[in-house]
Amino acid sequence: MAEQRGLSPSDLQSVRQMFAGARHDVELAVFHRPSIPQAGEEVLSALAQVQTVAPRLRVGMREYRDGETLVERAPAMALFAADGTDLRVRFAGWPTGYEFSTLLATLADAMRGDTALQAATVEALDGLQQDVQIKVFSTPT
Repeated sequence: MAEQRGLSPSDLQSVRQMFAGARHDVELAVFHRPSIPQAGEEVLSALAQVQTVAPRLRVGMREYRDGETLVERAPAMALFAADGTDLRVRFAGWPTGYEFSTLLATLADAMRGDTALQAATVEALDGLQQDVQIKVFSTPT
């Protein structure tokens, strides 16, 4: 039996439903190092499949260069509005497993222009007086 690559038909249907309320076009800029071409191949294949059911999503490949200011290292992903506005969301590394579903949820929120955060959380974040950088680390299991 051949090994299945990418998302299953049922996964794609779930993704289609997740992006159903999309109103905004977004770009997911994927920063990569060409010296490591095979790294992230499965994630990029899955993102290509996601684009087929999410017409408001554009995945753009960008070669990471020394001195890059948008991301600290590669591989990484950065989220932008269609007009180029930096949405200030970054993913470091290749999101696999649960991290891939977190990426999809983040993309869906950006395309809807909405979030699942509670109103009290949004209010607290709006009250911040300076920029805050939140980093979440995970390890493969």
